[in-house]
Amino acid sequence: MRKASAAIVLGLLLFLSGTPILRAQGHTGTIQGRVADPSGKSLAGATVYLSSPTMQGNRTVMTGKSGSFDFAALPAGIYTLSVELPGFQTLVRDRINLRTGMSFFFRLEPAPSETEIDVAVPGPPPSLDTVSAKTAVAADQLQAHSLPLARDFSALLNTAPGAIAAGYAFDPNPSIHGGTVRDNVYMLDGANMTDMFTSAPLAHLNLNLTDEIEFITAVQPASQLPAGGAYVNVVSKSGGNSSAGELSFFFMNDGLNKNLWSASKISSLGVAPPAGDKNYAEPALSLGGPIMADRAWYFLTGRYVSKSRAGNFIGPYQDIFGQVHDPYDWSLQEMSAFFKLTARPVANARITAWAGLAGVYQPVAEDPSPRLPFDSTHLLDHDTSFSLYGVLDYELNPNALTTIRGAYISRNSPSLMQTEALNKPWIDDAADLYGPISGADYNSIDNKQRLQADGSIRLFADDLLGTSHTFSAGLDFDSSTSKLNWWKQNNMLWYMDGRNTNANFYSDRGLLGFWPCGFEQDSTVFSAETLRLGIHVSDSFSIARRLTVTLGLRFERAWSSFPTTSKYLSGNPLSLFIGDAVVSPRLAAMYPAVFSSGYNPWAQTTVAGENSVISWNALSPRAGLAFDIWGTGRTILKAGYARYADALSQRYVLPLHPMYPRSLSVFWQDANGDGLPDVEDEFSLPNVDYRFLSGSYYPNRVAGDLKAPATEEISLGLDHELFRDFTLGLHFLTRRQTNILEDALYAPDTGEIWYAPDQAAAKKYWVPFTTTVPGTDAYPGQTITIYAKSLQAPPSFLQLRNVPELERKYRSLEFVFQKRMARGWQLAGSLVLSKAEGNIGGSAGETTAFTAAADSPNYFLNRYGRLDTDRPLQIKLMGTVELPLRLGLSAFFHYQSGRPWQRWAQILPPADWSTAHNVERIYYAVNLEASGSRRDTDWSSLDLRLEKEFSLGTSSKLGVYADVTNLLGFTASVGGLNDIYSWAPVAEGAGQSGQKILQPDYGITNALYGQRTFRFGLRLIF
Repeated sequence: MRKASAAIVLGLLLFLSGTPILRAQGHTGTIQGRVADPSGKSLAGATVYLSSPTMQGNRTVMTGKSGSFDFAALPAGIYTLSVELPGFQTLVRDRINLRTGMSFFFRLEPAPSETEIDVAVPGPPPSLDTVSAKTAVAADQLQAHSLPLARDFSALLNTAPGAIAAGYAFDPNPSIHGGTVRDNVYMLDGANMTDMFTSAPLAHLNLNLTDEIEFITAVQPASQLPAGGAYVNVVSKSGGNSSAGELSFFFMNDGLNKNLWSASKISSLGVAPPAGDKNYAEPALSLGGPIMADRAWYFLTGRYVSKSRAGNFIGPYQDIFGQVHDPYDWSLQEMSAFFKLTARPVANARITAWAGLAGVYQPVAEDPSPRLPFDSTHLLDHDTSFSLYGVLDYELNPNALTTIRGAYISRNSPSLMQTEALNKPWIDDAADLYGPISGADYNSIDNKQRLQADGSIRLFADDLLGTSHTFSAGLDFDSSTSKLNWWKQNNMLWYMDGRNTNANFYSDRGLLGFWPCGFEQDSTVFSAETLRLGIHVSDSFSIARRLTVTLGLRFERAWSSFPTTSKYLSGNPLSLFIGDAVVSPRLAAMYPAVFSSGYNPWAQTTVAGENSVISWNALSPRAGLAFDIWGTGRTILKAGYARYADALSQRYVLPLHPMYPRSLSVFWQDANGDGLPDVEDEFSLPNVDYRFLSGSYYPNRVAGDLKAPATEEISLGLDHELFRDFTLGLHFLTRRQTNILEDALYAPDTGEIWYAPDQAAAKKYWVPFTTTVPGTDAYPGQTITIYAKSLQAPPSFLQLRNVPELERKYRSLEFVFQKRMARGWQLAGSLVLSKAEGNIGGSAGETTAFTAAADSPNYFLNRYGRLDTDRPLQIKLMGTVELPLRLGLSAFFHYQSGRPWQRWAQILPPADWSTAHNVERIYYAVNLEASGSRRDTDWSSLDLRLEKEFSLGTSSKLGVYADVTNLLGFTASVGGLNDIYSWAPVAEGAGQSGQKILQPDYGITNALYGQRTFRFGLRLIF
């Protein structure tokens, strides 16, 4: 089926490549205009020339009846535009600074002249996009190289307006303008580099290869893949007609860093000093130039990174078994390389191809953590990625351009347990501050591959229905595969609580879990494939020469599949015993139609495949307008509406597989009293519907009327060029996410849904229980009614479905300004006032579609409020000024509101009440306050760079620079803010007494932030 689908798609692409329609190039720009005489009469037959050092050769078109001209698929750069017509002056418009994704419209009015002399168009060229309705900002390589940023793509990404940091540091995959951390799309020259599960960049994006980055945050064109957050458009360097290169070395040493906390304060808090980069070294080389002038260019770059951080583990710590855990540090080694070839074999064809590879080795894969023992970390054993890309642009005629593109991306990520923990179970003690204490969850090798192809057409119609039109259409195809190889020698999980008798998780019983995986590498391997076919059309036309309207529509068909999979025996003999003695008989008795002979999930087994796990069709309409208010190209009013359908992510598909890494829980009674789980003890199962373990039950795991999650967006903006090279923008944006996917409580035998308080079935199966959770210190007591699950309820079965009760909303008012580098200075900044609210957050933990949302009515109690991605105020300022003596001073300032949070607790109903009401006596988690009722401390940071430049001969120069970070001395501590771990009242009703157990870390500081670092760099440009 897959081969047939791919053949059909490739056939359509080949057909489109020979058809006179064309897709707009999202990673390039456009220059359009109209030639008329001083009276406004259109001049047909005028020859328009375009040239630039960033473009191979020159471009020439001739105006049609309306005098219009169009140059598409232009790389970013400085352009010169000229127009010639016998009997008229030759007009020249130079210094046109075209940035990635921008569209300019010029009105050229040559005066009659017998001599046809060259006349420069007076005044500077406009710097605003006068055609498209999108809201976007761009960062070029000058900003990337001059600002005091970490040598990391995420640091540049977080300079974008509306991009938030997760805590007191930059996030490698931020929420941008209300989107979740999984809503961004990352493109490199038109190749989709987005991870199909995490939605972070799939391959390593090296700043050394970056020419420009465009951040599109509203009214994304229909030709581009939908992004509910930001469309991050990365354009790589291409070389040129003259050879150039750069050799750089960036480094730091721990001896120059300053801890902003006193030793006495650190000692009194009982924590480690702030974590931060300790040593860093990055040599890098870039070369580019001509293979043949105006015909073939090359560019290559490579770098090696070695860095280490001081760990902040609080130790030594002795756990409940007497094992001592010591502090440890963190390190990383990374290598990457990139090679690009750009060729123009004939005048009307351009070919671009590149290849990239990278590898990372980390002895500790996790970020430094104050409470995670070394034995419970993973080894990232050479995470490797490879990318291959090629594109052909072919001009059928001066007004029609076709594009065929293909890309292949793969990444292999081995995440292995530390040697000391290989044969240990996973153990966590809820009574301590650490966890887990015995080892990491499991070993895994995650292999991801993406194959993509697209064909598109763009057609410029000079005079159609009285105006010029730009039509575009195209088709794109994506096949993405994720294969997970996972295993664990001892597959047991042991949940403990040292505050209870015999350290049981519950006061009267223990809780165990077992991973359903084999005991060695290659013993449990499963995969999933998602396929997407997209078709898009759009039309952009002008009205009265000053209003440009863009209408677009994108249709996507997405589907997914699982192959048949087998696995070996699990490694812990106790899991095999429980499977045979407890699980298998119960499944045979309860579900004979599915498990006629019983089923042991930890035995050797085979799971049948499925050709259509999830599938949907999605329409994404776009409409926008750009109005040149005064007709000068310097004040543009923009408005737009867009709907972005979510991609069929592997995060929706993989967890549906029965062999996905999830533990199956059992209750444990220590019958022989030896304090250890063994075959002589007693075990029972929770009230769970285990039919999800059967491959034949896939259709019940997914709702039949599933719709693609979507983001609806309305935007309004005003952009103004205040003076030459300086622009201002004021933008309003509102977004609402609907059709959110979650696995919700569903009864497959009756078709009932019973996850929300107002549902008829939920009222039958959930019993209300009222209690007053007592306050702590300044925190007040809270009277709340929770819901306990009736033992008459169907066994818990979760179905992936659109949950209408879930939503995310976002509104923002954004003020941005940008001064391009000219006359010795550059400046950019943004101020964003925003509100993100709803009842399901936007962080990585709340966007998997398999969370606690819609698992019970308790989820919706006190749930609506400010989301975890809410930052009401953000300020970002960055700039560079050239000083005397060839000195340069750059700065980056960042301020944002603190992260919201709220109190929560686990409530355990009394035993006698539970028996009387026939409910399951387990912990029920609930918010005690509305989401986002409280907020962490605001934070700010100011980083500076001072650079000195030296000339080396006529064509080379050496830059020496020093960075200082956190100049303002920001410090913060992170500790336990939530007070209650569990509350067990003695009886139902408000004001009853009971047992309150506090969170182990309540009022305790876990980590400190506050370090001033000094970094140095050398840059030889030749």
